[in-house]
Amino acid sequence: MSINKSALEVWSEIAPEWDTGVGRDGNVYWNVLQKPTLERLFADSRVSVCGKQVHALDISTGNGLTARWLTSYLGGTGEYAGGGDRDDERSEVKIKENDQREEKEKKVVVTATDGSEVMLGRARTWAAEHADVTPEQRALTFAKLDATSPDDFTKFYASPSQPAFDAILMNMAIMDVPTLEPLAAALPRMLAVGGVFVGSLLHPVFITPRTRRLLEVVHDYDDLEGQDDRSEALTSTTIKRSVRLDGYLNVAPWRGFAWPGQSRAQYYFHRPLHELFGVFLKGGQLALDGIEEPNFTPEQAAADATASKRVEASKNYTEFPIFLYFRLRRIK
Repeated sequence: MSINKSALEVWSEIAPEWDTGVGRDGNVYWNVLQKPTLERLFADSRVSVCGKQVHALDISTGNGLTARWLTSYLGGTGEYAGGGDRDDERSEVKIKENDQREEKEKKVVVTATDGSEVMLGRARTWAAEHADVTPEQRALTFAKLDATSPDDFTKFYASPSQPAFDAILMNMAIMDVPTLEPLAAALPRMLAVGGVFVGSLLHPVFITPRTRRLLEVVHDYDDLEGQDDRSEALTSTTIKRSVRLDGYLNVAPWRGFAWPGQSRAQYYFHRPLHELFGVFLKGGQLALDGIEEPNFTPEQAAADATASKRVEASKNYTEFPIFLYFRLRRIK
C-alpha cells in the first residue's frame, strides 16, 4: 500500500473522532487563530467586494467546517450556523422556501472535496436538510478529490461547463499529503486570473519532530553583600520558553496525533520553506501575495484552561507560531 493510501486510510478511520472534536463550529484553534486569519486572506474574495457570484473550492474539507465557513463568509451573511426551532411545521416550510430562493439567488457556489469518502460522508451530514446550519450551507456541493492525484483535478479545470474558481482553500492539510506537485500544477488551470489559493499547515520551522520545546527557570538576584550577613537575595523567578531544532532541511515523514487520546496516528510530511513555496511558484503563473504566522497572545494563553495546566503546552510558546498561512494569486 502506498503511503498516500495509508494516510487516507487513517483519516477514514479517525473521521468520527475528528468530527466529534471539530463539530459544527470548530475548536479553539479554529476560532481564535485560523478563522480570523482566513477572514483577512479572503477579504477581497467576498461577494460584497468583487460584486459578482463567487465560485469556491474547498480541498481536504474534513467534516465540512471550512466549506460551511466559505459559504457564509464569502457570501457576507455573517451567519455560521442555523439556530432556532426547526421541529415545527412553520420552520420546515421556511427552510424549503429559503432553499428554493437561495438556489435562484445563490451568491456563492462552494464545492467541498476530500480524498476520504468517510470524511465526505461526515461533511454531507452537516449539510443535510435538518442540520442546524444556514440554508446557504445546506446548498454545498460535494465531490471526491485526492489531492495527490493529477487525474482527480481534471474535472475541476476551468471549462465551459466548469467556471473558474475565484477562491480555493486547503486549510491545515498541506502537511497531510506526500506530494504537492499535482495541486501546484492544477491551480493555474482551476483559478480565474486574479483568483486566490490559500493554504495552511503546521509551521514547518517550529512544529516538527526535530523541534524541542525548552523551559528554563530563571532566578534574578540583587547583590546585597554586607547587608544583614547575606550575599544576595532572590527578587524574581521567571519561566523562559525557547525552541531547539536539530533538523530542518531533511526531515523524514512521521506519524503523530492531532489531539490527546486519538485512536490512531496520522501521517505528517515536512517541507522546508523553499520546497513549500518553490513548487507553487516555479511555473510563473502564481504569485505569493499574502503570508501570516498566527499564534496565541500571552493574554490568550493565560486565559486558556489547558495551557494553564500544562506549562509545556504549545499555546504557552507565544513567540513561536503554531501555523503558517499563505496566499497565492493567479497573475497570468
